[in-house]
Amino acid sequence: MMKEYLIYLLGAVAIQLVTGNVDVSWTAFPVGAGVGAALLALLYVVDCEWGSSACVVRWRSSRMACIILVPLLVWCVVGGCLPQSAAGEADVFFSMCFHRLGLFDFPTSWPFVAQLVALLAHLTLLLLHRLRRCVWRRDASFLLVHVGVWLTLLAGMVGAGDVSQYRTVVRRNVASNTAYDTQGRVTLLPYELTLQDFEVTVSGADGSPVQYAATLLLDGQPCALAVNTPHAVSLAEDIYLMSFDCSEEDGTIDRCVLQIVRQPWKYPMLVGLLMLLCGVGWMMVKLK
Repeated sequence: MMKEYLIYLLGAVAIQLVTGNVDVSWTAFPVGAGVGAALLALLYVVDCEWGSSACVVRWRSSRMACIILVPLLVWCVVGGCLPQSAAGEADVFFSMCFHRLGLFDFPTSWPFVAQLVALLAHLTLLLLHRLRRCVWRRDASFLLVHVGVWLTLLAGMVGAGDVSQYRTVVRRNVASNTAYDTQGRVTLLPYELTLQDFEVTVSGADGSPVQYAATLLLDGQPCALAVNTPHAVSLAEDIYLMSFDCSEEDGTIDRCVLQIVRQPWKYPMLVGLLMLLCGVGWMMVKLK
């Protein structure tokens, strides 16, 4: 099975070298959800028809989980540790190679996506097999952990094309609904934003800033946000405070930069993470 999986990964690397990174925009709803549902239906048929075959048994085994997870972790570590800038001709050459392999943007590289698909298939077959034979009192923690990982992974993959990010500059006492996407294209927000107040909290020890907070008017209604404390416009949309700018005349903060993130699949992912944490907690209680 390791040889077959290696061939599978080499095929993904070959596609990466030829086509570059995956364009996740095509997975926007309903295409991504449809592809995900089709994959799950196919795996259900595989489990029903060939669940006892040697190939399927090996695919849902713990050994197969290790075969999938080890290169996945290595790819994440390598992609996360690589420097994002290069200096010198040799560094530029290696940088071009790494870019072509997708290591500088590994979440959308073909090898990374292929490994996530393999992990999703493994978890699906494993859960289908366990659900047919489970004893709830015995298997509840196992199911919470694995269903949590499965749901987080599925929501993240099928919802990748639905995530959108925008930036906007909000000025004091001036309402605006204009924002810009990652390509610099103008988009109109369904609400207006106005900067009402901006506060900088400084350290009592050395006077250095420790927190930035802004009070906005969202369609005339006040809302507060700070660095790492976004404001939720809806279940799928959040506003983040990114930076600010001062007036050249008196130094007062008269505008700030906001990032608007729309992620419709955020809450299924959070449910999956919560199930994972509950399952791990249950396991720790059982071990005691």
